[in-house]
Amino acid sequence: MAATPDTAPAIIRVQNPINTRCERGLVSFGVPFPRGALREPDHVEVLDEGDPLMCQTRALVRWDDESIKWLLIEFQADFGPQERRSFPVRTTERPSAVPA
Repeated sequence: MAATPDTAPAIIRVQNPINTRCERGLVSFGVPFPRGALREPDHVEVLDEGDPLMCQTRALVRWDDESIKWLLIEFQADFGPQERRSFPVRTTERPSAVPA
């Protein structure tokens, strides 16, 4: 499925594997995009219960048309002991309003 503006091309699921609370734990992952779907790395948002999180992004690989093939995304989040959380990732038409 091609990523279009304001849609979620991925939902990242993360679990804290230990029995201790984790505050501001680093979450880092790569997301593939179809050719032509994403041109700028800052046109992506990670959502936490519908609200954008501060995140850092970097294009790792580009297609021959210069669109992004693989995007690295990093952000911090709080996790309770053994807690599982989901974070939708969506493309946007404009740069993310949340500074990194």
